[in-house]
Amino acid sequence: MAVRKLQPETPAFTLLLTLLVSFGPLSVDLYVPSMPEIGRVMQAGSGQVQLTISLYLVGFAIGQIVYGPISDRFGRKPAIVGAFTLYGIATLICLFAPNIETILLGRLLQGLGVSGSSVVARAVVRDLFEGARASLQFSIMNMFMGLMPIFAPLMGGVLATYTGWHAVFVFQFCAGCATACAVLFCLAESRHGAALAPRELVHNYGVIARNPAFLANMSIGALAYSGLFAWITGSPFVLQTLVGLSPLGFSICYAAACSGFIVGGWLGTRLVVSHGLNAMAGTGASFCCIAGLCIVAAALANVALSITLTLSMAVYFVGLAILLAQSTAAALMPFPKQAGTASSLLGFAQQVAGAWGEADTPDFLAAIDHALSLGGLDGERLGITGGSYGGFITNWMLGHSDRFKAAVTDRSISNLVSMYGTDDISLVSFDPELGTPWENTDRYWELSPLKYVANVTTPCLIIHSENDFRCPMEQAEQWFIALKRLRQTVKFVRFPDESHGLSRNGGPKHRVERLQHTLGWFAQYL
Repeated sequence: MAVRKLQPETPAFTLLLTLLVSFGPLSVDLYVPSMPEIGRVMQAGSGQVQLTISLYLVGFAIGQIVYGPISDRFGRKPAIVGAFTLYGIATLICLFAPNIETILLGRLLQGLGVSGSSVVARAVVRDLFEGARASLQFSIMNMFMGLMPIFAPLMGGVLATYTGWHAVFVFQFCAGCATACAVLFCLAESRHGAALAPRELVHNYGVIARNPAFLANMSIGALAYSGLFAWITGSPFVLQTLVGLSPLGFSICYAAACSGFIVGGWLGTRLVVSHGLNAMAGTGASFCCIAGLCIVAAALANVALSITLTLSMAVYFVGLAILLAQSTAAALMPFPKQAGTASSLLGFAQQVAGAWGEADTPDFLAAIDHALSLGGLDGERLGITGGSYGGFITNWMLGHSDRFKAAVTDRSISNLVSMYGTDDISLVSFDPELGTPWENTDRYWELSPLKYVANVTTPCLIIHSENDFRCPMEQAEQWFIALKRLRQTVKFVRFPDESHGLSRNGGPKHRVERLQHTLGWFAQYL
């Protein structure tokens, strides 16, 4: 006897879609309370254990790009079932992992697999609903999705405390199999029409990426989403390691903060139809801003962090739930035939956009800790170098860490405010993520390494080409002058008649000299 498919307007249909978009956060929230135990059992440092979250998010971000076009070509159901198949295999890898390296691989594959469920679920909503009705659907899903971060950490805390970390992955595997079966037998295919050709799928990315409405709503959602990642990656070690909460105590605080998502989803369901998408988006953004100020105040006061941080994040989640529902619906509306691809691009931006340096630095430091833990490296003689965005990261890391004994920053960025409009890339690179510097001056300056130059103590060699139009010479000059005024050890090497591509296509003599300067600097200070 055939199983009856779920109808779009029914609670069961909404519940299944909610489970699909929740599975990604569920795989983090359920796992987080076990992180300290995994570190102890695997004899891994905190940086390595945090890397299990970072690599999961890397896989999740990569998957965002992949599954949308797949679902546009082959259908929504095959894409979801395939995603959960990969997720199940990855979970078994984690379950039977003999060391932290294997868990890192499994977590990367977990993120790559489970990302398909959230991407395709958003596309299904766009297939079936329009305008404010789509936003209402997302708000309902957000309201129920808010239950996941409440019960998942509590369950994870109980499992970690009483049965051990293996039980977390057993639960994830069983839940993944059950959800895949529900999709296979109960969800009707929502995408109809001929399969899109591969060339058309690639072309769709360009069409979507140039749409002003999509870019605006994507940027709003991505910036708000970055606060969620800061909470996910930082809260376990702040509340458990620094404050001293047990896994169960941390789970209670984590769940209490995430309850704000339920409140935000409920407000969205009540108000979006009467007030419209734009007004609700403004309301959500206001909640996020207020919460951000409260978090800063709580951190500076350092009083009852378990309470003040939890309450502040609860307010943030109220705003995030409201904002994401509206921005997601508005971003997908122009693309009824390319909903999967649009959902992919939207989800990818939410994972990576608008966090220059802020999101990268913990990952880089965690990777360094992991490399040091393998042995054979001297942690007291670390050097850092990078070019272009790597030069930006080099400058940023010097202002946020004193672990490095020498640095070479090549064709770098130091001041995003002054760089805007003087180069050949900011109008197409900065705008979608950060807006303009006259609209978001504080954010531009906050992400500029020059703001933190007073913290730099590492000897720094600056290499720059005088005809660099990608990262103009004034970026290197500002960094050099600041370090000189601060009486730090710094040297500035300028190459005439060379461009941003000196290392790859510059004159042979200059390319050799550049390498000689770099090696000489490290030989002198390492």
